Amino acid sequence: MRLTKRGVALLAASPVLACGAWLFGLPEAAVLSVGAALLVVTAAVWLRFHSPQIEIQRSALPIRLRVGQPCSVQLSTSNAGRRRTAVLVLSMRVSGIGTIWIHLAPLRRSERNISSYNLPTQQRGRVVIEPTRVEAQDPFGLLSSFRSVGEATSILILPRFWSLSPLDVAVGEQNQTAALHSERSARPSDEFASLRDYLPGDDVRRIHWPSTARAGRPVMRQFENPWQHRTTVLLDLRSTTGFDSAAFERAVSAAASVIELAAREGGSAHAGLIRLVTARPRGSLLLGTEFITPSETLDPLHFRLALAEQLPDAPSPLEILQLLGPQVGGRLIICSGTTTEAEIADLQRGSQRFSSRILLTGSKTPASQDSDVPESSHSRPTNSRPTNSRTTYTRSTQSGWLHLDWTQRAELDRVWAEATRRSWEKTP
Repeated sequence: MRLTKRGVALLAASPVLACGAWLFGLPEAAVLSVGAALLVVTAAVWLRFHSPQIEIQRSALPIRLRVGQPCSVQLSTSNAGRRRTAVLVLSMRVSGIGTIWIHLAPLRRSERNISSYNLPTQQRGRVVIEPTRVEAQDPFGLLSSFRSVGEATSILILPRFWSLSPLDVAVGEQNQTAALHSERSARPSDEFASLRDYLPGDDVRRIHWPSTARAGRPVMRQFENPWQHRTTVLLDLRSTTGFDSAAFERAVSAAASVIELAAREGGSAHAGLIRLVTARPRGSLLLGTEFITPSETLDPLHFRLALAEQLPDAPSPLEILQLLGPQVGGRLIICSGTTTEAEIADLQRGSQRFSSRILLTGSKTPASQDSDVPESSHSRPTNSRPTNSRTTYTRSTQSGWLHLDWTQRAELDRVWAEATRRSWEKTP
């Protein structure tokens, strides 16, 4: 039990009144002093025998959701004691949000009350609702008792994502009729699948000479790896100039959108492998280097994105690419903030072992210049930087490279669809 402000004031007045009665000979002050002390003692006895015996069950729906989606928390409070409860105050501390207060009317014996509230979900991450703290007061409001009831509830808020359109077979990736352009297809690390006839434009290094001699026509070796698309999503965790918290949230949302795209393609013919690569600061340890299939659970990737934080000493995307070493190529998607022309050029050179590469960056423009609907994408010279509020992309003369720069209020799905479609179109 603990004294309230009213109880502290009343208890402090008791000795003051006693001193006044002794100094000035006022019997009325003595009566008031004794009455104040007895009132506090009576409140303590009443609260001791009327301590609420309640049970609380909490449920949150859903416990995993996206940013901005509604989340309802329901409290079921029942009186398990033999007496009627006093007016109860329920408080729940929510990490990153604050404290939620609920005032509950007195409950009769075995009576049950159901109350609910909406949880703010504007920020991604893990939200923990601590056990409910029940506060009861005596009828005079002099003393209050506290007890914790129930267990903590954990809610995971995933980053926002856009429904991206599937990528067509990009330059450097193989299909059944087109020629191969990836140098990785001739590496011995790729698994052999079958033999097939020569198609114009095939890499002559993949000719199977014994079969060619027997058949009297060129026969090519078909490898397993080119048929199974491998997507590497690289998330930049740096905390640098031009990459503030708002830009970082957009980069995380872009990575979540790509993973969601892989999940939708999990049962299609374009299904492949995916991984989310990050790195610890000031270290050579990479996180998420193992590929997983979209048919498997992608919960580990979603969990990492929900808890991703910017780090002041995190390595750059180019340093992460160097730490990856000569690993399996495929498709590379880099989610970063605003980068310089030199960094873009270095990323182009450092990612050449990947058959197709997409760099997603976000320009920070004044809100007054942005429009709710993104303007049409347009081509710019290679390595040029955006100078206005338009969403732009850069298609390099280098095979399989696309730099997509989208403004703060643009919708990534629309920009993605138009930019990727135009980027892979053949120029006349």
